[in-house]
Amino acid sequence: MIILTTLKQKDLAAVSAQQLFDNYYVGETKPKKINRYEQFEIIGHFDQNELLEKIENSYVFANPNKHHLITSPDHFNANETYFNVCRKSPLNLNSKVKSLNQLIGHGEVTAVHSSELWAFQIDTPTQVDELKLSLIESSSNNLAPFAHPLIHDVAMITFEDLVNALPKSQTTTN
Repeated sequence: MIILTTLKQKDLAAVSAQQLFDNYYVGETKPKKINRYEQFEIIGHFDQNELLEKIENSYVFANPNKHHLITSPDHFNANETYFNVCRKSPLNLNSKVKSLNQLIGHGEVTAVHSSELWAFQIDTPTQVDELKLSLIESSSNNLAPFAHPLIHDVAMITFEDLVNALPKSQTTTN
């Protein structure tokens, strides 16, 4: 099961990245808008609906005063381009595993992997590989601040795949 969170106020990492591109990037693929989401993949044997209800009524992933807990596609736009940036060795959040297992009382959450989902609004149609090389993965030839090729894997995610990965996508898209 995948859930996401984002700050209710503009994320400072996204603001800094936007300023970097606005002030220093030369090229047609400059993003007009950048958003950052924290993505959590919950792995184990559990009733998805029950766990989702418990998560929505807890502070395990989001403080409702500060964060949006995203379980449906309402926060996303088909006109944006999405990239998931995750560590080559998955980051497992053991404290969240423990908290979730205490919440459900039965079943078993075995891992919670954390990664970042970046959303870019780009007006110029561009190939995915070009975006990855010019905007996402840092190198000596670009300003890309999102992923270091030695420690991160980067995957482009289509809007449709993102929508389908969310637990409440079936109820909102039908």
